[in-house]
Amino acid sequence: MAFFDPELCAELPAPARRWLCASLATGTPLARRVRITMTGSINLRAWRPFRAEQLIVPGHGFIWAARTRVGGLPVSGFDRFTGTEGEMRWKMAGLIRRHHDPDALGRTMGRTLRCREFGVLPRRRRAC
Repeated sequence: MAFFDPELCAELPAPARRWLCASLATGTPLARRVRITMTGSINLRAWRPFRAEQLIVPGHGFIWAARTRVGGLPVSGFDRFTGTEGEMRWKMAGLIRRHHDPDALGRTMGRTLRCREFGVLPRRRRAC
């Protein structure tokens, strides 16, 4: 198990560093993973209500899965980044592939997820 040490925040932007150091006591056990459930609105040519769940595992990646409706039809899918690969896969009515690009998310998230600025404390220091 990893524990919080202010040194882990040394390379973070100042606002993130101040917030984390003020919020966590030295020696606080760090979560190995976080599961977040959310609801809100997503813009798919118009704002629509959605429900989603995200699993974040520092040092390994994340998956964000969501559901909404467009024109009365269900739309569901996920964005994921694990290891060094990203993928976006979305379907309408469970049949019509709306978007599938196994490289798109990797191109945009790969560097971000590996950087300390992502906001999740890494297990060990890594260069961006």
